[in-house]
Amino acid sequence: MGSSDFEALEALPTWLLLVVIIVAKFIEELFCRGYAIERRQSLTGSLILAAGVPLFMFAVSHYRQGSAGIIVALLTGAVLTAVYIYKGNL
Repeated sequence: MGSSDFEALEALPTWLLLVVIIVAKFIEELFCRGYAIERRQSLTGSLILAAGVPLFMFAVSHYRQGSAGIIVALLTGAVLTAVYIYKGNL
């Protein structure tokens, strides 16, 4: 994140940051893992492609956090995707 982004976040109340993080994570899981994987699998018939494309998009969307942010998002997303595929439940 750029320094101006960090300063803007620091100005927000802690309770608001927590609400934003919780809501963002819920929406992220619902769309990046739930809908995206199921929809791609129904269109392509490939579970690997269905899981890989949203995972890649999720990781790259963290580019503002630098390469470390992308790697962390990729690894975390891979674990969460594997759990979703194994359990079939978000």
